[in-house]
Amino acid sequence: MIATRLLLASALLAGSLGAQRKDTLVVTARTTARAAAVWDYGFAAYPVTVLAPLGAVIMPNADRIEVKVFGTTLWFRPGHGTFADNGLLVAMQQVAFLRNGVLYLPDYFYSRWLPTRHARMLRYDGETGTLTRSDNVVVVLRPTTPARAVGRESPRSLSADSKATDSVHRPPAVGEGAAATRSVFVEDDARQENVPAQAVGQVSPASASATTEMHLRISGLLADNFFQAPRNAPAIQLRATSAEMRFLLRVPAPRVNVHARASQTFFDGFAPSVAAVGGFDFSGKVHVLEGTAGYQRRSPRLGAGDQAGFASSIYGTGSYGVKLPGELQLSALGHYYDIYLHALATDSRYYGGGGALRYRGFGYQFSPEVAEVRSSWQSSLPNENYSERTRWAAVRAVPWSPVWLFARYRRDMRDYTTSIATGSNFGRRDTRDHWTVAADVRLRRLTWSMYYTHEDAVSTRADRSFTSQLITSGLSYRIR
Repeated sequence: MIATRLLLASALLAGSLGAQRKDTLVVTARTTARAAAVWDYGFAAYPVTVLAPLGAVIMPNADRIEVKVFGTTLWFRPGHGTFADNGLLVAMQQVAFLRNGVLYLPDYFYSRWLPTRHARMLRYDGETGTLTRSDNVVVVLRPTTPARAVGRESPRSLSADSKATDSVHRPPAVGEGAAATRSVFVEDDARQENVPAQAVGQVSPASASATTEMHLRISGLLADNFFQAPRNAPAIQLRATSAEMRFLLRVPAPRVNVHARASQTFFDGFAPSVAAVGGFDFSGKVHVLEGTAGYQRRSPRLGAGDQAGFASSIYGTGSYGVKLPGELQLSALGHYYDIYLHALATDSRYYGGGGALRYRGFGYQFSPEVAEVRSSWQSSLPNENYSERTRWAAVRAVPWSPVWLFARYRRDMRDYTTSIATGSNFGRRDTRDHWTVAADVRLRRLTWSMYYTHEDAVSTRADRSFTSQLITSGLSYRIR
């Protein structure tokens, strides 16, 4: 009888200790931290502060929480079952949540994902519930499915981030600023691009479902010398206000974004213009693909014969990129515009292609790019035809998670090809330098965006040397 009671007590004690081990997480390095599990949502979760012995830095930021550990940056949103690892989407088996202002993560993150992601530095003992740092740990990993990137990793095509933003062949159509062409409504995408690291995680069926977003954007535009008057000549300032609805469909596996927007722009002194744009982007482990098509009706524009008027345009752009060793991405770019100038009833086509080389070794926070594109302008008026070579160097940066910055220097070298010796453009050559900066700042559901470009043109035809500049600024509100 005594032996039976001792055996029963031993079993109960072992069970109690086992339950205690299961409900407690221990993280140890040079120091040790312990945390008890909470079961608020029916699963074990531990506070992220338990990672302190690993040197983790925790920074609450707007509607998400940033955790830096072992040189990687993790972004969590309370209530979501996914998080970003240096911009790559990873799915957890349960959601992250806040409790008394502290971020709690499911046991899966500590016991499976973290020691797998940093297999050379961590090991997890399931018997004792201990996560240990060791620089010499050797772990044999089971194969896991690589997660898809969240960010818009595709390079900006010539028109999407270069030509359409401040049109090289004519002054920009209002509403074609960077804030209109770049997807600021993709909250994470614009900031989580350029990511070289590969996250490891299993995508559960629940988290792999598509999601949608809808945004309303109101913006203003001010253009100085919009119609490119020669130096020392009277210049026209153009003012406009634009209202735009934006829609985004995210498909996490494969990682595809489908986006569309419709806008109407109201000018000071000109009739309003309407525009519609749609496109997609795909970012895989090796391949990157993007395409955009749009229509704009009756936009103010300097047309054939250097006369101001209205133009309607249909255009398409595309890019295909391959991620190479050495954290490089090589991309092919292409664009096609069909532009009809109403006043002169002239139809012109602007098309071309080229390549871009982008370096991703600095991570999502800083990514430089260089590119060259050859283009041709073909008009129904032979005097307006020209060939063009465009080169640019650009940098994208995310100094803080809510902030996205962009800077670019671009040079356009234009040779007019008319053979009419009496034509005003016979033998004409232009060199146009563009300096562009853009920024986005997200504050919960609001995103403030700004775009500025300065153009300095020098031409062998004296009356076509000019200076112009344009600035747009607006607010986007995420409706859903």
